[in-house]
Amino acid sequence: MAFTHIVVTTDFSQDSFLAFPFASHLAKVDGARLSLITILIDWQIPRALHDFVREPGVLQEYEKAQVENAQKKMRDLKEKYFPGQEVNTHVIQSLTAVAQEITEFCDKERADLIVTSTHGKGALGKILLGSVTQKVLKLSQVPVLVIPPKAVLHRKGEL
Repeated sequence: MAFTHIVVTTDFSQDSFLAFPFASHLAKVDGARLSLITILIDWQIPRALHDFVREPGVLQEYEKAQVENAQKKMRDLKEKYFPGQEVNTHVIQSLTAVAQEITEFCDKERADLIVTSTHGKGALGKILLGSVTQKVLKLSQVPVLVIPPKAVLHRKGEL
C-alpha cells in the first residue's frame, strides 16, 4: 500500500516536531504529497463584552499578527525539517475543535494518512485536558500514525 497524500500536524511544540521525520520518510518512500498543518483557535469576544472594547481594530490586528507569525513558523519548519521536499503548509483558523478541523481537512484534501505526535501527558492529563490525538483517532476515516514522545526514526542501515 502506497500513500498518496500525507498530512502531518504541528502545534509548534517540540513534541510535535517528532512526527516530522516519519512523515518526511514515508512521503519520500511512497512519492506522496505532504501537507504540514496547524490549527489556530479563532476566538471571538462575547457580545456582552463588545461595549468594553475601545478599539475593535486592535483585536483584528492581533489576530492577523497571530496568523502571520504562524505562517512564518510553518515556512521555517518546512525549511528545517523537510529540505528539498515539496511541502504544502496550511495555517487554519477555526472555531471548531482542533481534532475535528484536522479530520475535515484530511477529508477535503483527500489525504490518506495522518502523522501526528502525542505529548505523553499520561492518564491525568487525558482526563483533565482531553487528547487531540485521541479525538483524531476517533474521528478519522484514514489511518493515523501516532508518534510517542521518545520515538526515533532508524533508517535502514543505521543503528
